[in-house]
Amino acid sequence: MASLAGGCTGWPLTGEPGAGKSAVLAWLCALSDPELRAEIGAARPTALNDTAAVPAVGRVSAAVWAHALDADGAASALAAALGLPVSAGAPVEDVLHGLENLPPAERDGLVVVVDALDEAQAPRDIVRQLLVPLARDLRVRVLAGTRPGRDDQLLAAFGERAVVYRLDDPAWFDRHDLADYAAACLRADFDLDVPSGYRTNLEACQWVAEAIGDAAGSNFLVAGLAARARADQPIIDISSPGWRERQRFPADVGQAFDDYMSRFGDDENRVRDLLRAVAYAEWPGLPADGLWSDMANALAPPRNYCTVDLAWLLDSAAAYLIESPPLRVGSTNFLRIRSTWPQPTRTGCCAYFRPLPPAAREKPNACCSESAPACPDDPLRNVPLSSSSAPGKLER
Repeated sequence: MASLAGGCTGWPLTGEPGAGKSAVLAWLCALSDPELRAEIGAARPTALNDTAAVPAVGRVSAAVWAHALDADGAASALAAALGLPVSAGAPVEDVLHGLENLPPAERDGLVVVVDALDEAQAPRDIVRQLLVPLARDLRVRVLAGTRPGRDDQLLAAFGERAVVYRLDDPAWFDRHDLADYAAACLRADFDLDVPSGYRTNLEACQWVAEAIGDAAGSNFLVAGLAARARADQPIIDISSPGWRERQRFPADVGQAFDDYMSRFGDDENRVRDLLRAVAYAEWPGLPADGLWSDMANALAPPRNYCTVDLAWLLDSAAAYLIESPPLRVGSTNFLRIRSTWPQPTRTGCCAYFRPLPPAAREKPNACCSESAPACPDDPLRNVPLSSSSAPGKLER
């Protein structure tokens, strides 16, 4: 961030799925926020030791999640985050004009983070109409997390004066970081309720973490999923010849998915069926209620799931779900599959799930009946999913 100089047309962070784009941007945003920075410092004091890698408090001015947004939507979200005096839903032109009216000293110090650009409704429009003018004309520092797009089309939209950071390039990737992350996931440092034997057997933890990292290449997501799947399992016997080969550590997202699913044994089909309903759902996802189980039943006849199954899934296999913010104040939160997994079309088939049954392909709307199957003792009935829920509350 210290090297972001004026005159550029943006600073996109890119890489393949799992390279750590969102993690880098989230880290910068979290350390820029005084409250989150204090929490991080209290939980892990060494995280703030490397001052060269820690932004100043307040350095990030605004952050926008671009998923499903068009150019006007992204501009409106940015205006709200910056507190610009423009009307709600103002178009790009009005937001740029509002920024232009800021005092030069205030405007020149702005750093804007935009993540999930490749998931936007119109990503290239956002780049050309909003992000490039911000950086080129108004000298705002624009950090954007995005996949490169086919033939680097999304990166090309930033123009030749953009500075591109490819996080899976050797200049930005350190294998020790990947192994350290895998070790933290093996120890379940992020969820102390998980009973992990690797917390006390650090030698095994190191060896297994390095093996996971070697298989994952430069993919933090794959390494994390592989490690989490083994965190509460018996410690791998690293003294046994051929232990690496027997483990078959995953090398890509598909293998990591199958690797994780295998831990559920007889319940594997149950997990896949329930997750498949979410995978086929369009934005914003599915609410954690009978609609979800109704869709799962329609997509996996003759199974008969209900909200008891959903409660079990959220407690046992929520690693693949993320919670969308409410669409409006007081509305329901929605759950969806992490965007890293390939998203199937309505009539297509995601590689990780079975194809849609013929009835669903022919009449997609028939997947949902007018009323969802009732459950006598619905464990989700009195569990509100609010945007203010602490991290981990959904899993609990």
